[in-house]
Amino acid sequence: LMRDKVGMPPLSMLSRSDDINTVCLGTAALRRMSNCDGNWRKLIQAGLLDSLASSGMSEEKEILLETAGGLCAISLSEEHRVEIAYKCIKCCIV
Repeated sequence: LMRDKVGMPPLSMLSRSDDINTVCLGTAALRRMSNCDGNWRKLIQAGLLDSLASSGMSEEKEILLETAGGLCAISLSEEHRVEIAYKCIKCCIV
């Protein structure tokens, strides 16, 4: 369980890097954080759902696997499903 949001901006930057290995590591860290339901609201409030959703546009299988795992974990909460759908659709359109 995360205690604060200090590490979230760096994770967001990692998941949007130009280096594919860095993106994979950043996305994997986001997925691991999303495995704890106590982190879901903090991840969403920090804007990291945008990072996960945009990672879903990658052509790299490892990144897609990490993205799917993170989004799946957060979607276990009914209250966050609409937010996930909105962010993912928004990434596809833009």
